[in-house]
Amino acid sequence: MHLRGRRTLAGWPVRHCPRFRDHCICAHNIYSSSTYRILSHVSVSPLSSSPSPHSRATRLARLLTADAVDLAALRKFAWSGLPAPLRAAAWQLLLSYAPLPRARRAATVRRKRAEYHSFLAKDYIAYADARPLPAATGEARAAAAPPAYPAPPTMLLPARQPEDAALLHQIRLDAPRTAPEHPLLHVPSLQALLERALYVWGCRHPAAGYVQGMNDLLTPLIVANIEAALSAAFPARALVHRVPHSAQAAAAGCCACAHCVAACATPYPSLPARNASPALLALLLSPSFSWLRYLNDLAAAVLGRAVETPLLTAHAPQPSVCPAAFPADADASAEGASSPAPGAQTTPSASSAPLLPAIDASVLPVTTPSAEEAARALSALLHAHLLGAVEADAYWCFTATLDKIQDNFVPSQPGIAGMVARLQDLVCRLDRPLFTHIAVDQQIPFVQFAFRWFNCLLMRELRLELVLRLLDSALCADTTEEFTDVYVYFSATAMLQWRADILQREFQDIVMFLQHLPTQRWGVRDVEVVLAQAFVYQSLFRDSRHLDRADTGQLEMNL
Repeated sequence: MHLRGRRTLAGWPVRHCPRFRDHCICAHNIYSSSTYRILSHVSVSPLSSSPSPHSRATRLARLLTADAVDLAALRKFAWSGLPAPLRAAAWQLLLSYAPLPRARRAATVRRKRAEYHSFLAKDYIAYADARPLPAATGEARAAAAPPAYPAPPTMLLPARQPEDAALLHQIRLDAPRTAPEHPLLHVPSLQALLERALYVWGCRHPAAGYVQGMNDLLTPLIVANIEAALSAAFPARALVHRVPHSAQAAAAGCCACAHCVAACATPYPSLPARNASPALLALLLSPSFSWLRYLNDLAAAVLGRAVETPLLTAHAPQPSVCPAAFPADADASAEGASSPAPGAQTTPSASSAPLLPAIDASVLPVTTPSAEEAARALSALLHAHLLGAVEADAYWCFTATLDKIQDNFVPSQPGIAGMVARLQDLVCRLDRPLFTHIAVDQQIPFVQFAFRWFNCLLMRELRLELVLRLLDSALCADTTEEFTDVYVYFSATAMLQWRADILQREFQDIVMFLQHLPTQRWGVRDVEVVLAQAFVYQSLFRDSRHLDRADTGQLEMNL
């Protein structure tokens, strides 16, 4: 057995797995001396040599803005985590929503967005006060801004079929329960977005239909696209110098700001922001700034909820000016670019066409806002045109993700049953005493707690920031089995981390513990540690033929 050359779910050898040797959490009695000798030959860079977030964002932006994206390189990059401004663009390529050739990408995304809004007009029941879709066709309709749909009323007008009313009723029950710890997802505009996308998907996939838990799966896709859109609207260095961003200068390495470089690689290239105050620019340049946290604070103020960490003005140093990226006549060039000379002939391009209106940054607060200030800021950031593009992108990414796990949502849910069986077998191999205590001594079937994990892909057990990081690695998978293996091995590794807590508990306490995992204090680094150890287990045990399964069969429980 030569572990160094083995191929794994992401398609690269074990030696390329980041943080491989520094964070191995060895289980009891599973590694032989020969296995330790194998692992000792694996050469992996330590955590201290990991590149900085800004350099990683710059490298990824260059990868995404290449003429043809190298999918293998993108998968290798995504396994170690993606920067928030570029996460949506990378996911769209990994899920085959956006094409790899850059020349076709903008036109394809516009066409798919227009196609989704045609689904809305056809499948989603028209409300009395909804605006109709524009009657334009072809390229004019593709470039047209999506309509602004209002918050849904309490009843359908009119109801088409009884099953349609039942579907919408179930979605309206589940949408308010989605991610209760994130106020952003409970503002009316995003609740309406959830409802429309889930309803259209249920109508378009009648064999599976809408199933409880799909609302949780859609949540990270919406958040990732919102973060990408706002990051593209606020390239920090370009805002400081008030000049248009130069993609050529960034590609040549002239601009070191990760936010500015990321703007040229996101699927929202024509979403500028204006009238940004110096205090807001300082906040945007802060290394700890997060659009998800910022929007959650605004939504909490609108909904009257308590804000755990209020917004504070960040005092970040002004970046140095790069002469190649920001010429001396920057103000004149910016003014001339915004108002062309009379009679000048302009050629619209995919990256510069104003598909979305500008965001007025003058209403964005930098300290804890009042309810009125927060409402104005949310209206400016999450306007109808932005949410229309985000909704379409999230829908298509959601469809591609569910294509990988469609068996999880058909009747009898064989996909989840298979994942539970693999988890049961894996825990038995990794830690026989732990398996015996759960399945034999306490007689707890694994399906009693693991069904919830795999039905929502751990999205109710982990905070949203950690779900986004886990999805970065899971979406590297090429097949359904490889995608689900990420969650099976991650869950088994997490159970081994809590081995001592589980062994000292009895039936009821074990069930309560496993149904409410203590991950509240986890950070992204904790998820990466578990992922690294899960990668080790996956490399050792997946498709193994040298282990005898006869003894494990006596302990397996019927699902």
